[in-house]
Amino acid sequence: MNGVQPYFDNLNNISGPDTQWSCVNASEAFPGVQTPLSWDFWELTGERAKRGSYIDMGLLSETEAAEPADISDRVWAIFYGRVALSIDFSRNLHSRASRAQAAAFDRQIYGVTESLPQSDEPDVKTAFAAEAERKSAAHEQVLIAYWRDNADAIHQWWKEKISPSALANTEALGKLWIEAQGKFEEASRAHCGTSGIAIRSYGELRALCERVGKPDLETRLLAGLGDTHDAQLMNDLWAVAHGETTLEAFVAEHGYNGAASSALHSRVWREDPAALRPLIERYAGLGEADSPSAVSRRKGADRRAAEAELFAAVPAAEYETARALLDRAWTFTRLRELGKVIYMHAVDVGRAAARARGADLARRGLLDEPEDIFFLTRPEVMETIRPDIREIVAFRRARFSEYRALDIPGYWTGNPIPTVSSDIEIGTSVSGLGVSPGRTEGVVRVVHDPMESEPLEPGEILVCHTTDPSWGPFFFVAGGLVIDIGGAMSHGAIIAREIGVPCVINTRVGTKCFKTGDHVIVDGDNGVVQLASHTQ
Repeated sequence: MNGVQPYFDNLNNISGPDTQWSCVNASEAFPGVQTPLSWDFWELTGERAKRGSYIDMGLLSETEAAEPADISDRVWAIFYGRVALSIDFSRNLHSRASRAQAAAFDRQIYGVTESLPQSDEPDVKTAFAAEAERKSAAHEQVLIAYWRDNADAIHQWWKEKISPSALANTEALGKLWIEAQGKFEEASRAHCGTSGIAIRSYGELRALCERVGKPDLETRLLAGLGDTHDAQLMNDLWAVAHGETTLEAFVAEHGYNGAASSALHSRVWREDPAALRPLIERYAGLGEADSPSAVSRRKGADRRAAEAELFAAVPAAEYETARALLDRAWTFTRLRELGKVIYMHAVDVGRAAARARGADLARRGLLDEPEDIFFLTRPEVMETIRPDIREIVAFRRARFSEYRALDIPGYWTGNPIPTVSSDIEIGTSVSGLGVSPGRTEGVVRVVHDPMESEPLEPGEILVCHTTDPSWGPFFFVAGGLVIDIGGAMSHGAIIAREIGVPCVINTRVGTKCFKTGDHVIVDGDNGVVQLASHTQ
């Protein structure tokens, strides 16, 4: 990996020596090593989307909209095939609002509990912060209207663009790719803004609970919302399992999902619906009392009880402010999950265009196999085809394999130092963030890819590296969750709270410490997973 490279490698950026990075949050959206075409889809569109959302929220000026040439100044980058976010950028950005907001983002996004330097000075709002607060408050209604007016339209657009007739015109696949990137940038910009408000609201709600002496209510207040996209997905899969609808109808609505669906080279449910059948069989064996809707009703009742407890402790003078905060937290937690789902529609259209183009190039003898396309970039496959295209594929395949054999740390400064992937010595416990309350124990099932693993037996403890929306149906039968990567507002944490499963997230090493068959105790209140007995 050193020396002169024969071809461009877009999977390993070079950072300045002092920039702090983390792949903790990014690994949830981008598990494992990306392929060149996948990162080509995301890199600059994602940078522009994130910067655009910060402009919308008053945290960046219009002059800061363009993606910087220097990697160290960007929102995100990629190292050894792993996507990372700039901690420096995030801290500097949110410090423009307040130190408290910057610290909240460190906790919710990166899982960092010790963040910005403490100061005896009050967290005074600057003129910049006051303007950002005003602009952010006004933008909340814009975002609510955006999702109301566009979510269904993007869903219908996805259905149209992945149809065989849309993909049959091989001459138009390049335009379809660009259209998908444009749709992604637009939806991702709205999603980033929505996420920012959701995360800030979570932090403010947490502070409120602590201030009134009810810190244990934080996670209960954001559970049992009932009408999230993931709840709908699980209800629809339940309907398939109990003969109320068909698998084909389910895939027609949710087929853009799949393990690691952010990676264009992954196969989603519309491409491999049979992968869902074992999970459907598990759902079929559950009774109505264990259905997603029944679980949601129970969690909703607990949320309302927590709400009553909170407002009994809130001073009368703060009631209206607290009420508005809780309503905003609920609204934007729902919209945050919806936004992630909607922009993944655009990613899937990009995937469909790429696979159709790969099949066309393979038929014409320009590629050895359709999947080779994922080791190229858009200009190399959607424009003029280079005569040395096979050599480029071979070089990048080899580099991809090298990166997959390496690990990089969760946090680093400058450029990460990779290590050879290996298991670590088994300990007796791991710690993380307790993000969904409760204490449970059971048998471990380590899952790396839910599409390739046997579904969990009811009550098993799911131990995984990270999650995305496709994991939601698998959570439903788990007795507890232990996740290596994430924060309090990660997808895994939100869904764990929604379905009432104790969850410890950001353990970093859970998948290496525990083995399938181990017996563990999961404490979702204190963020600890204890090994009770090791499998032989």
